[in-house]
Amino acid sequence: MGEIEPAKKNTPEPAGGTSKYDRLQQRLKGFAADMEQSKILLEQLAKRIDANATHAKGVASRAAATEFDEKPVGLASAVSVALGGTGVDAKKLTQMAAKLAGKADATQRTHQRLYEPLHKVRSQRRERTPKPGAFNRHS
Repeated sequence: MGEIEPAKKNTPEPAGGTSKYDRLQQRLKGFAADMEQSKILLEQLAKRIDANATHAKGVASRAAATEFDEKPVGLASAVSVALGGTGVDAKKLTQMAAKLAGKADATQRTHQRLYEPLHKVRSQRRERTPKPGAFNRHS
């Protein structure tokens, strides 16, 4: 079984002097990409855990068949069961990471759909735009 690949650096480039809209879009895209990478790594981890659980179960059954001392056989069997449970949990985490990546992507697209027209108008102006509430009457 192959080694788990290290995560690739997917951090978004700093947005510097760009607008808050651009920075948020960049962060949402980076977060979605990071969650997708997490999903891939968790899938690899779950496969390794399952393989190790199967191996531990095989070791325990072979040791039991040779009438080996009961204590190490019981420990090997317990390791197999524990790894099996951990594999189930790793698969749940994989599903959660996939859902979160999808939600982050949907959030980015929704934000873009709602605010991109406003961003285009504001970014083409030479004058500064007043902050929200600047024209509210104060009594």
